[in-house]
Amino acid sequence: MNCSSREAGFTLLELMVAMALSVVIAMISAMALGSGADFYARNALRQTKSSEFKILENTLRPEWQLRVNAFKLTDRSIEFVTTQPRESDLVSNVLRVNYECSLNKQLGYSLLHTSIELPPPPKTEVSAPVKNPQEQYRIQTVLLDNLKTCGFAALKKGDGGKDKAPMQWVSQWGVDDPVPKLIRFQVSDFRGELPNYVFVAETL
Repeated sequence: MNCSSREAGFTLLELMVAMALSVVIAMISAMALGSGADFYARNALRQTKSSEFKILENTLRPEWQLRVNAFKLTDRSIEFVTTQPRESDLVSNVLRVNYECSLNKQLGYSLLHTSIELPPPPKTEVSAPVKNPQEQYRIQTVLLDNLKTCGFAALKKGDGGKDKAPMQWVSQWGVDDPVPKLIRFQVSDFRGELPNYVFVAETL
């Protein structure tokens, strides 16, 4: 007995529905794989940025602990003189260090660290920065890059009068001003993984 065409195979409508379902399933699978890959990529980016900020902190803290009194800050850079363990009498252990937000129109901001060896004051202890020093060597390192925003601020205390002014963040600090209690590094990246990230270095 012959089978009808309905029993012998799929109808055109059933084939079209099956193909449509296959396409939908493939799209859902691709979206799931894409979301998973994006999640792992974002997580890797967070870990990378966290490691970079750790390097920044590990660079700044010992330099700040051994700094000489003078300190200068703008909204795009901070600069001070620091010392390091002396290796020999022939090598200066006095450095002028600078943290600067450098703008690249294609890549955004980069946070640069520059250290310059300075000659120490002759036959005296290092107690103040050398004015107009002769630069002996210069080393520059990129601490962070591809930043959307980059800036610095220092916490200014109130005037201490009867009507005490509140503490506030300021973006200008001269060498004659007392060293601030807090310094803020505020950066963010283009992907929004670190929006308004604030790094605070306390004076010791």
